[in-house]
Amino acid sequence: MQLIKALRIQSAHGIHGYVNVLSYFEDKALLNRGTPLFEKDQKPFLKITKIKYLNKNSYHVLFEGLANRDMAEALKGTELFIPRDYLPKTNADEFYHEDLKECTIYNTNNEECGKVIAIYNYGAGDFFEIKLPNLQIATLPFNKDSVIEILIEDKKIIIDDTLLLY
Repeated sequence: MQLIKALRIQSAHGIHGYVNVLSYFEDKALLNRGTPLFEKDQKPFLKITKIKYLNKNSYHVLFEGLANRDMAEALKGTELFIPRDYLPKTNADEFYHEDLKECTIYNTNNEECGKVIAIYNYGAGDFFEIKLPNLQIATLPFNKDSVIEILIEDKKIIIDDTLLLY
């Protein structure tokens, strides 16, 4: 079973076992439809019993069996995964971050520029973190100006390398 990182427990909330959760997905319904959650080692995790949407990617969640703040605090930093089969299909021009990681980056002259090691979004849009052949790290906005083409089956991304940020 292929697991995809879905949630991160940020902190405890209140005294009744709720936790603040960061979701890596924009699909709110994904958590409401009984999607099974797993820990990194594929061990099944507790079921969600209550969920309250806060904003774009944040929730207050109560997991089965969590009765107090101490139990909730013990889960801080826990990352939770879902089976890939539960993810909605993407459109042709949409990609899951997990699929873009480890893609090789090429410029428009088909010269290798590096590999995607992470994708971040701090509110102004997604951007790639790229390990260059000289082992330096660069970033690149993930938008139509900088990303020319994504060949996901080949794990290849063609970019305008003049927009790399060192």
